[in-house]
Amino acid sequence: SATAVVFSDAIPTRTTYVPASLRLNGAPLTDDAADADAGSLQTAPTRAVRVALGAITQSSGPQTITFDVTID
Repeated sequence: SATAVVFSDAIPTRTTYVPASLRLNGAPLTDDAADADAGSLQTAPTRAVRVALGAITQSSGPQTITFDVTID
């Protein structure tokens, strides 16, 4: 078991995050940290996607997070 789990993945240099491409287990998440869903796009101090998974256990099963970037 784990509590307060947060996934964060930096957007690689020379790439651009594709807006509205963030998904958790296939369900879309918004890029806005101010709304109620678990996803957000962080712009400072580094560009990254962030998904707050909360408490997870073995019975939660795999959690799949996807997002797209374009190569600049």
